[in-house]
Amino acid sequence: YFMVAHMHGAGAAGTSGLTSWSLWVAIVVVLVLEANAIGGKTGPITTVRGVIWSSVALTVVLGLIVGLG
Repeated sequence: YFMVAHMHGAGAAGTSGLTSWSLWVAIVVVLVLEANAIGGKTGPITTVRGVIWSSVALTVVLGLIVGLG
C-alpha cells in the first residue's frame, strides 16, 4: 500500500517526509508493535486469520496517520 501510495503523499506535494510529524508517529506505532512482538503476548496473531486482520488494521491506522500529516 505505502509503496504505491507514496507518489500521492507528502513527497509529491514537495514537502520532506522526514520532517513530517506523521512519519514520526507512524515510526513510534511500528516500534511499539515490534517491542510487543519481542517481549509481549502474541494475542490475535496466533492464527492466520488474526495476522491478516491485524495487518489490515495496521494498514488502515498508518494510512490515517500519514493522511492526516
